[in-house]
Amino acid sequence: MVELAKPWQNAESNGEKKRLYDGLGQLRRRLQALAQWYGLPYLEERLYSTVCPKCGAKMAEEKNRVMKCACGFSDHRD
Repeated sequence: MVELAKPWQNAESNGEKKRLYDGLGQLRRRLQALAQWYGLPYLEERLYSTVCPKCGAKMAEEKNRVMKCACGFSDHRD
């Protein structure tokens, strides 16, 4: 699993943010092409805060932006 940092949070101008987003888009397309070349599945998953990191099940949102899973895991949504 590869986790990408979020360098655009420290960018000062919109031009800097655009260059960072463009670079991440190129990286994503390159990884997708390499996965296809080697016959590997390429999965781009989203909604990370709704999936339990402990068991992989879908978590339910409770009060005050807290997500809770049936396995007992609980954490802030963001």
